[in-house]
Amino acid sequence: MTSRLEQRMLALIAVTLAAASAIAAGSQLAAADTTAGDRPLPSPVDVRPEPDGATLGDPAFEPVLGARADFGRLGGAVYQVEVPKNWNRKLVLFMHGFEDLRPEAEVGPPDFRRYLIAQGIAWGASSFSSTSLIPGRAADEMAALWDYFARAYGRPTRTYINGFSMGGMATHIAAERYPDRFDGALGLCGAAGQTTAAVTGGADYFAAGAYAAGVTQQQFDATTDIGALIGDRILPALKEPQAHQRFEDIVVDLTGGPRPFAREGFRHDEETNWRRLRISVGAGLVSNVDTDYRLGPDSGVTSEQFNRAVVRVRPNDELVRTFVEGNETTGNIRMPS
Repeated sequence: MTSRLEQRMLALIAVTLAAASAIAAGSQLAAADTTAGDRPLPSPVDVRPEPDGATLGDPAFEPVLGARADFGRLGGAVYQVEVPKNWNRKLVLFMHGFEDLRPEAEVGPPDFRRYLIAQGIAWGASSFSSTSLIPGRAADEMAALWDYFARAYGRPTRTYINGFSMGGMATHIAAERYPDRFDGALGLCGAAGQTTAAVTGGADYFAAGAYAAGVTQQQFDATTDIGALIGDRILPALKEPQAHQRFEDIVVDLTGGPRPFAREGFRHDEETNWRRLRISVGAGLVSNVDTDYRLGPDSGVTSEQFNRAVVRVRPNDELVRTFVEGNETTGNIRMPS
């Protein structure tokens, strides 16, 4: 069952896609079809031929009434495509979020799948070739899925790229790299580029939790197992209501201060954030060594007190550079071409 927050997001997606579809289509669909037919297909995108560090799940699925299902393997990933019988020659490609290095890369439909089919819009999705944080590669592999679709079903008159979280990051990259394929983009909850600053930003969340749990720099430096420090020391301490309230207050303060849905968002993603921090802090992908924290009155602690006692996390610079490479954005959105 989806939460109220998730239901609102799905409604936003549906309304946005409907508006984009209407604007892009114009009043003469036949003219748009002719234009699409006259445009040559771009050269296919080269993608990784084998999965990277993960096995591939089974992409088979049953189509909804009035549509056909297409699924299989494409390079190092598996894909799903669903085309309504009354296809209006529009396509939405959906990109999922980061999968926390799970052993199996899986593909699934967007939550608004039935809305798309009912509107005559086809959709496609990919597992991607890894369950790591790969927005750049995800954008490339989604472009490759577009190549497959256009050759199998004909070039769409309009294609919209959409993604959530890591898929939102990939949406921004796809909007820059592939103006010859995509006509519109809707990135949800995705950072605008996987820069060094974006990668290392998670240290603030970890630092706030460690501070509220009473973890010292000496204790942090002495640990050889970040997962155990989080699971056995920090999270149990944060179960104490006063400590957890301080943690929440500090995070809200560090991320912009009191605002609508700040605390609902904090609670919704708390478990996910700690699960991912086990990976990122342990690998040295986050850092707050040079951060000068400025807290507001709602934190219950002064900036001076926090800066003096907060745990400082040092990055693995080489790993951070490797992680960022190929995932950059420039702000030069060229779609549609």
